[in-house]
Amino acid sequence: MRRGADLRHIDEYGALWAAVTKIQSVYRAKQARRLMVIKREEYLRNWVASHLQARWRGRKARQYAALKRMQRNREDEAARMIQNVFRARQARKELERRKEQAWHEKEVWAACLVQRIWRGKLIRGIAHAAKLAREEHRKRAVKAAIMIQSAWRAREGRQAFALARAAKIAAEQEQERAASKLQTIYRGRLARKKMLKKKKAKMEHANEEEAAAIKLQAHFRGMKARHLRQAKIREAKEREKAAIKIQSIYRARTGRMAMYMKKSALRAEQEEKAAIRIQNAWRMRQGKMAMMLIRAARAEEAKEREAAARKLQRIYRGHKGRNEYKKQQQKVVIARKKQENLEEWAAIKVQKTFRGKLGRQRFKARQVEVAMRWKTMFDEDQQRPFYYNMNTGEIRWRKPQMLLDLDPRPPCDNCETTEAIVECGECHEFYCQECWDAVHFGGKRKKHRFRCLYDYYKKRVDYGDGEFPSKWPSEITQDEMYGWHKLGDDPRSNRRADQNPASLALPLDQIQKWNKYWDEASGAFFYFNTESSESTYERPMSYRSVADEKEEEVDPEEAKAWGKHKDEENNVYFYYNSKSGESTYVRPASFVTPTPTPREGEQALLTDGNSGWEKHWSDEFNMHYFYNRRTAVSTFDRPAGFATPQTTPAPTPRQNQQALETGTGGWQKFWDDDNESEFYFHELTGVSTYDRPPEFSTPAPTPRNGQVVFDVPGGGGGEWARYYDDNTQNYFYYNQVSGESVFERPAGYITPRE
Repeated sequence: MRRGADLRHIDEYGALWAAVTKIQSVYRAKQARRLMVIKREEYLRNWVASHLQARWRGRKARQYAALKRMQRNREDEAARMIQNVFRARQARKELERRKEQAWHEKEVWAACLVQRIWRGKLIRGIAHAAKLAREEHRKRAVKAAIMIQSAWRAREGRQAFALARAAKIAAEQEQERAASKLQTIYRGRLARKKMLKKKKAKMEHANEEEAAAIKLQAHFRGMKARHLRQAKIREAKEREKAAIKIQSIYRARTGRMAMYMKKSALRAEQEEKAAIRIQNAWRMRQGKMAMMLIRAARAEEAKEREAAARKLQRIYRGHKGRNEYKKQQQKVVIARKKQENLEEWAAIKVQKTFRGKLGRQRFKARQVEVAMRWKTMFDEDQQRPFYYNMNTGEIRWRKPQMLLDLDPRPPCDNCETTEAIVECGECHEFYCQECWDAVHFGGKRKKHRFRCLYDYYKKRVDYGDGEFPSKWPSEITQDEMYGWHKLGDDPRSNRRADQNPASLALPLDQIQKWNKYWDEASGAFFYFNTESSESTYERPMSYRSVADEKEEEVDPEEAKAWGKHKDEENNVYFYYNSKSGESTYVRPASFVTPTPTPREGEQALLTDGNSGWEKHWSDEFNMHYFYNRRTAVSTFDRPAGFATPQTTPAPTPRQNQQALETGTGGWQKFWDDDNESEFYFHELTGVSTYDRPPEFSTPAPTPRNGQVVFDVPGGGGGEWARYYDDNTQNYFYYNQVSGESVFERPAGYITPRE
């Protein structure tokens, strides 16, 4: 009993001690919280005071910094102004120095230029004399070389023919040996292919056995690896289960502790919110008072700044106005100087243009005068014209370049607006570059032979009267064929005088105006007047000839003996007689180019029903030829009356397709994407064609705004003005009253003369 009482006493004492301890801890906590609130309030008061002081000191410091910055900006601006004035003065001095230096360099350059021109003139005189000496020496050397080459080439031609025959026999024997060698190589190749197939089959069998062994090993290793992986997976699952159990116990304990801490934090947060609400009310009152003071100070500062800014603006505007006035004065002086320079330049430009125009006119007149000193004569022996210069006495077979330049330049037969630069040997027409690309871009016309009318320097090319595309050989080759003669001598004079003194071309007043030529297309002679450019097949009354006009009969056997070959060394054709062994560059009179005729039942490629001509292909000559069923005439040259029929009908414009050009007579020009060519469509009749209609004409353009007027005529055509069109590269005339625009020169239009 005693022991139980003691135990109860101990339990009561422990409970009492626990209650006392609890009361003490609660009291101490209360006292600590009170002390904490007091210290917190004291800390906040000190923080607010220091914060307000810092704001005030910062404001005062910013004001002081703004004043210092304004003062520094004024000093910097003044320094920059002084520097700008000084630099401008230095720049003007440097500009004057450079101008003076440039003028001095220009004087030195002009002196050097004059000296260089004078020295060049002296050197050119010396070089010209040396060139004349070298030219005379070269002429003598070439004359001697030509004589040796003529004898050597005749001998070489005969040897080449014998060598060619021997080479042909050797080539046939070599081909037979090569055929037997190719058969041996081919049989050996077949045997090697069979052996390679057997080796390949054996290697494939060994590879299959090796692949099967590798597959069995891979299967066994895969089973073993799967067993090991399953054991590791079971062990990992057991470890994960134990870890999850430990984590759940730890998370439960942590959750209880977090709940207790959260309740304590919530109580502290509520107390802190109440304290903050009281502090906010106090700070709001203090802030309003501070804001009133700040606004008053800012208003006073704004007034001071505005007064200072107005003063600075007044000073700056005065300075800027004075500078602007000086600049305007300088601009007026510069503009007046520019106007004077422009007027001087315009006067010089007009004078230079007018003098250049007069110079070009005088040069053209002088060029025509010099070119007209060449006279066209006719050699009755060779039945061909030659040219004689009345000033120098020079005689040439080839037409001089001066006369070629005076020939009218033919327009394009397709567009009839652009100057032609290409001549087609099949169509017998002239084309500009654009029309040639459009007409001959594909099909059978793509293979047509052509030749350029002008060389690289835009000079007219003389192709002579040979087969298309013939071309005159060089002057050295001509002299090699026809011989040399001194300037002013006529090597034909003695021979022609022996035959008939009346046939001499000299004196010049006895030169007849009519010349006789041969037309291969029609197979007859025709006569051409060199002054009036008139041409006729009937013999003129004023034409006189001492030679017999009867054609010599050509021996068929003699004609077959001649053959045409190419000299690869000199790149010219020559004629060789297999019977007599004669070789010449001049086309023999008995040589006739053979022309094929269609075989029985052969169909023509193209047929022209109007003229009766047909177009065929010759396998023997590897080219096209023309045959007339009516006259049984066959020729390689395209007949004048032959017109290629249009086999493909022209399309019609697509819906909403824009026309390239709208011409007169209701015709419009469109583009065909399928054939990549232009076609013409009549919107009223619905007719579509690839050929340009005769009534279709390109309308003249109208002047653009601000386009330069070339000249305004005087006289009765004052309403017309001439302009230049960049699209057609041609001049057109525009009536300023009626608005009419034409390419042709109006009747009353007179070009003004300066």
